[in-house]
Amino acid sequence: MKKETKTTHKVLLRFTEEEYARVKNNVRKSRLFTQSYFRMLIKGIRPTEKPGDDFYKLQNSLRKIRINLCQITFKASMLKMHEAKAMWIAEQSFNDHCIKIQNLMLRIDQS
Repeated sequence: MKKETKTTHKVLLRFTEEEYARVKNNVRKSRLFTQSYFRMLIKGIRPTEKPGDDFYKLQNSLRKIRINLCQITFKASMLKMHEAKAMWIAEQSFNDHCIKIQNLMLRIDQS
């Protein structure tokens, strides 16, 4: 259930062209609404730049690979194949590398 808040106060802000351009650029990068952006700033939270579409495409591809590895490992264990343990170790290693790649991409996009 979403908490209902009553917004009764309005603040008018004036910006120079340069300031306004910076605000709009930061709002666009964070992919937030302008009101949400300022509310986060007021709460002391610095909005960060959201990753680009390439990040989400890569993340989706890695997820599909991980799912395939899980299915192969499960099938191998069901068939009692002796490679099942090695496949499980490879799957865990792949998951660890995916997490490292995602963290690196997020750091690159935020700089």
